[in-house]
Amino acid sequence: MKREFSDPGAIACMRKDWVVAGSGSPRQRHSAEDRRREILDAAVRLFSERGYRSTGIIALAAEVGITHSGLLHHFGTKEAILHAVANERVERDTAIYTEVFKDGGRRAIARLPELGRHFLSDPMRTRMFSVLVAESLGESDPLHDYFVNRFQMGRTLLQFMLTTGIQRGEFHADIDPVLIAGEMQAFASGLETQWFLDRDDDRFMRTYEAYSAALASRICIPFVEG
Repeated sequence: MKREFSDPGAIACMRKDWVVAGSGSPRQRHSAEDRRREILDAAVRLFSERGYRSTGIIALAAEVGITHSGLLHHFGTKEAILHAVANERVERDTAIYTEVFKDGGRRAIARLPELGRHFLSDPMRTRMFSVLVAESLGESDPLHDYFVNRFQMGRTLLQFMLTTGIQRGEFHADIDPVLIAGEMQAFASGLETQWFLDRDDDRFMRTYEAYSAALASRICIPFVEG
């Protein structure tokens, strides 16, 4: 008996998943891992443009080219997708922050502009992060606790870097690592917001370099020759 399909979306998805090769034989369907990757990439694009709240499951599925039921098959809920893209951002940022601040002290301050270059290498994910922060100010918002913890972890890392510099005799002993860590976070967040408005890469990096130099001048003990 001939099977008929009445759902145009399902037919479209079948055509997308099964592409006819030159020999006339169908290629294998996307793997589950590939499909999850496509969904997460689409979520980053839409969340960065519209925010989480204004991005519906149907729109997200359409961006990938699958049905909404197919999308939910991979993640279950839209909130699960939200947490997945947030966790990916943590992994990306943890790698660069660990590299920049691993030596602590004066060397870490000199490497601050590397964080700016990291931002410019993937501005879409950073924009998504900024949009999601703005949507997470209420205690009941899905990522509220996540962002509270993330900013606290960031300050802890910065405080460790600053304390290491004090212990080595590279930074003045009377600086306040807690206040300076908060200042450094505020600087980065504010400069990123300005960049989203003017997209001036040169000014962005020159500002990062100037802040790094000014901070070093303020907290570092000058080298004494001899």
